[in-house]
Amino acid sequence: KAATDAVYTCNHEWTSNTLSWTVKSDTFTISSSSYKTEVGTTASLTCSVAGTDKAPSSWKWAVGGKDYTASTETGVTMTTSKFENGGQNNQLKLANQKVDSTTTCKISLDGKDYTETVKIDVIVINTKSTTVKLGSAATITCDVSGSSSEPTDIFWEAGEATYKSTTTTAGFTV
Repeated sequence: KAATDAVYTCNHEWTSNTLSWTVKSDTFTISSSSYKTEVGTTASLTCSVAGTDKAPSSWKWAVGGKDYTASTETGVTMTTSKFENGGQNNQLKLANQKVDSTTTCKISLDGKDYTETVKIDVIVINTKSTTVKLGSAATITCDVSGSSSEPTDIFWEAGEATYKSTTTTAGFTV
């Protein structure tokens, strides 16, 4: 596996002479991260390429069996940043997310295609407010469902105060 840029010399030897060619191996990275979004909202996905001496010749996103190369449909926005310092980003925004999905970022670089998978985890948030007499305890809730993973942290904010939960349950008594 390629770990760094390298220059190789290819030598073909015959009894009377040797012919040599220099071949360069450029390494680059393509990365993205999974994304959580609330049902009905816009998912904003970013795919990045770094460590290359030229910009990809094309960016494409595959979503549900359909390829997007530009903002061609309502609710789909695709933008590509300027190629700078060996890197470039491409952002895809998909409106009105309803279900979990897997998307694929596809780039073309030097005539070859490369892909990176991005998972969209659509979650449902249910909140429950309460009315309570001043000075009495009240339990308010904010339940999250549909996620493929548990939250790593839960905290509540009220004005300037932040209250951290000691469990991963979403109920909180004030």
